Amino acid sequence: MTNAEAIGPLSTDVLVIGGGPAGTWAAIKAAQAGVDVVLADKGYTGASGATASVGTGIWYVDDVPEQREAAMASREALGGHLAEREWMARVLDETHARMHELGEVQRYPFPVDVNGQPIRNDLQGPEYMRRQRTRVQRLGVRILDPTPTPLRRRRGGPMPGCGRAMHALSITFVRALGLRSPVVTA
Repeated sequence: MTNAEAIGPLSTDVLVIGGGPAGTWAAIKAAQAGVDVVLADKGYTGASGATASVGTGIWYVDDVPEQREAAMASREALGGHLAEREWMARVLDETHARMHELGEVQRYPFPVDVNGQPIRNDLQGPEYMRRQRTRVQRLGVRILDPTPTPLRRRRGGPMPGCGRAMHALSITFVRALGLRSPVVTA
């Protein structure tokens, strides 16, 4: 779907607002859980936003306890020891799993080192987001992009882009489309 204004009321289990990395991963995981998913983006999912046009650095550390400990200690020092280890471990776990999935399932072309091992600490935005959109579509997620212009406005002028603007309007968006669902904002 590309014209949300042309469709009538929708029903869905999960509405994801935002089609960047977080939104597409949320849609993928919800669809894999077997629920009906609608993803709404302010632009064309996979081609709008910062990630779609640039390279993205990833905090990827192999699942080796000594390497993870060193990575977390380094980040703690950089952050004035304000970071929480549990959250850092969770980020490393999720990043490791998602990058593995991206390489194995979505066949993302990671560069390789001299030993032929993938280097998973950087993503090329256009290719990454193109693969995310393709996977979302293959999983049967209904994509609404771009969202209707009136839903992306605030009193007195246009709403600045990004998921935060969409988040602020999520309830309006749900009502305008006649959706009855939990809202996931990314």
